Amino acid sequence: MLNANFSDESKAGREDLLDRLLEELPDAATGTDGPLHLACFQGFVGAVDALVRRAGTAVNAPGALGNTPLHLAAISGSLQACKVVMCHGGDPRLRNVYGNAPASLAATASCRQLLSNMADGGKQAIDGLRADMAAAAAAAQEEEQQREQQQQEQEQRRQQEAEETARLAAEAAQAAQLAKEEEERRTAQEEEEASVAAEQERLAAEAAAVLAAKRAAKQGKPTSSIATSRSSKPAAGAAARTLAGTRATQPSPGARAASGAQRSAGGKPPTPQPGLPAGASRKLTASAAGRGSRNISKPGAMPVSRAATGGTAPPAV
Repeated sequence: MLNANFSDESKAGREDLLDRLLEELPDAATGTDGPLHLACFQGFVGAVDALVRRAGTAVNAPGALGNTPLHLAAISGSLQACKVVMCHGGDPRLRNVYGNAPASLAATASCRQLLSNMADGGKQAIDGLRADMAAAAAAAQEEEQQREQQQQEQEQRRQQEAEETARLAAEAAQAAQLAKEEEERRTAQEEEEASVAAEQERLAAEAAAVLAAKRAAKQGKPTSSIATSRSSKPAAGAAARTLAGTRATQPSPGARAASGAQRSAGGKPPTPQPGLPAGASRKLTASAAGRGSRNISKPGAMPVSRAATGGTAPPAV
């Protein structure tokens, strides 16, 4: 029963587990194997160390066949279990019922050599072993501390890595959220631009439809009125040109008076006076002819002189 309950925890020397196991076990009677005997026989160094440190533990108590815990540790071949038992008072010179010392029952050469040296060296050898065991224990404790420190450092690094990973994940999630929002904003802007473009196309189509309707309305007028308006334009132009030519061919009142004076004067053209332009001579002649004609037509009027008419006076009748 006890052998089955000595697990890895008891082998590691967990005192809480050993206490529970010892409470469950009945007290070992004299001449029977107790917990320390079984721990030594199994080579559970941790359990052996924990048990020999307990108050009231009989390190040299004989068990079945008179074997002490050191006999059973030698049988297991555990060199460390033998050292622990001897450092806590285990006697390597005790013999069992068959007269065998622990060295004669050792399963390994190292255990046999150690037990023989301790038996021959006596107390001095045991003290040296204890010093060596204390140094080894101190080195093991220092090593354990270093290992624990390394484990703490590794745990800190793992924690820092976990925090860094969480931070990077949060940043990535934030970047993804920002990218999603930017994509949604861009999509909304594109949809708005497309809507504006569609509205502009609709308005352009409506404007084109209105313009086409206006053009169709203009093209739908009667053809006769259009032809009449088109034909009346050349006729009006021709009438205007004929009227202008007629006005240009008709003499002015002054020209007709001058022509009549010339005919009354005998049909001779007026003689230009020296020092006057030809136009001025014609104007003076026409004026004189008009006055002469008025004088002739009146009863008792004086005859027009030659100088006044610019030519030869008509003969008296």
